[in-house]
Amino acid sequence: MDTDLNSAISAFLTNCDEHQLFQLTRFYMERLEQAIEEGVEGVGFMLTHDHHFNEREYHSVTDLAEKGKRAGASKLLLDLVMEKGSGARRVMWESFVKLHHHLPKLSRILKEIRERGDGQFAYMDTERSLSEVPAHLKDVRRKHMETLRAKTETLRVNTILMREKVKVFQLVDRYAELTVISTVRDRTLVEHELLARGRDHELWREKDLRGKLEKIRTDQLFKESFVQKLKRSVFGNKSGMSAAVNRGLAQVSLGSVETLAFSGMTLTPIDCAVLSHVIGLCDTIKHLNLENCRIHCEGIQRLGPGLHKCQELSLGWNELGDSEVKLVSAALRNPECKIQKLGLWGVGLTDSGAEDLASALSTNPSLMELDLSANKLGDSGVKLVSAALRNPECKIQKLGLRDVGLTDSGAEDLISALRTNPSLRELSLGWNSLTDRWVPALRRLILALPSLQRIELLGNQFRETGRNELRSLQEPRPGLTVHL
Repeated sequence: MDTDLNSAISAFLTNCDEHQLFQLTRFYMERLEQAIEEGVEGVGFMLTHDHHFNEREYHSVTDLAEKGKRAGASKLLLDLVMEKGSGARRVMWESFVKLHHHLPKLSRILKEIRERGDGQFAYMDTERSLSEVPAHLKDVRRKHMETLRAKTETLRVNTILMREKVKVFQLVDRYAELTVISTVRDRTLVEHELLARGRDHELWREKDLRGKLEKIRTDQLFKESFVQKLKRSVFGNKSGMSAAVNRGLAQVSLGSVETLAFSGMTLTPIDCAVLSHVIGLCDTIKHLNLENCRIHCEGIQRLGPGLHKCQELSLGWNELGDSEVKLVSAALRNPECKIQKLGLWGVGLTDSGAEDLASALSTNPSLMELDLSANKLGDSGVKLVSAALRNPECKIQKLGLRDVGLTDSGAEDLISALRTNPSLRELSLGWNSLTDRWVPALRRLILALPSLQRIELLGNQFRETGRNELRSLQEPRPGLTVHL
């Protein structure tokens, strides 16, 4: 029985140390690549939920799977896990235990492991000793090259992220430079500023690539002072900013940039303050990715005033909590809100904070994609969100509710609400406690929504009969994918 296999494998994995998990993964690597092809999104989601994968890595895997390149997706996932360490490997094997009843090849591997029991590692050692040394060396070289490529890619991504952050601070300096050129006309004002700082500008000298002493330009010194004042005003002083910057200068400095991506980079409240001013001044910025930036209360408060201007806003994996999500809700209520795609996965939202968010959703006509996965909403929180979906103003086309604590008892409200939303195209309900009791309601939902193109139900507790019932709905609907 599946229950016996689950218990036996779970106990086996619990007793495995770090090295044994490494041995196990390496030994079954080639077979696992094939075994998890159909469930690669589910494995990737669990690794992301436990913070072993970042959003970029998760999307790299799922994008390959969605394009039909499942073999490549499973190979990429396993390679990433081997680089991450024992924690990622343990989570991966735990996900195998949860998914194996959907994946026959994976189930066979787990049964082999159960049958070998304590002799598993002795068996693997024997098999490895029989392999030829050249083949082993080729494997070592291959792993070395994969690790080198991964490190190179990490360096490349970090360089891009740093470049985005530097761009914002360069903008502040550019504001100062252009403002000084256009506003400081009288050199006596410059000299007055220098004297007020207690410095004699005649004594400021430097050598030129010929070795001669030359006076530093006083307007350059004043510009340096001006920059510091400007940054202080950006970092918290309410006065001075309006006189220092304008929309035209911001546009000249940033050009036509549409995306600012800081995923995985720590942003301090000061960073958030500067970023908020940039968003407020530049009309071209459409996509703002702040996933896993360790943004807390003060940071989101600084960002709040400019969030409504972005078309795509990703705040996943930041510890915001209910009170800080209210600031995002305020952005959705703004009459000038342009947000079309909102990612709030894993931000600490609970049913207590869901009411305010639901209220904002019910009156927002711009939002088309919403992801609330990996939040502890429970049935009561999902019920509040469901009420918002009934409002004719709500135009959501893609809804993510993976791992939100939804059960059979809370499913009926959600299904009832979604049946009244003709715009819904994609629905993700994986990793909730759903059972066969929910199958009739899901069938009614799928049949009632001709617009629905994809429904994802990975990691739930359907029996084979229930899964077959749901899969059968794909036959009369060629454009529909039911992912189980």
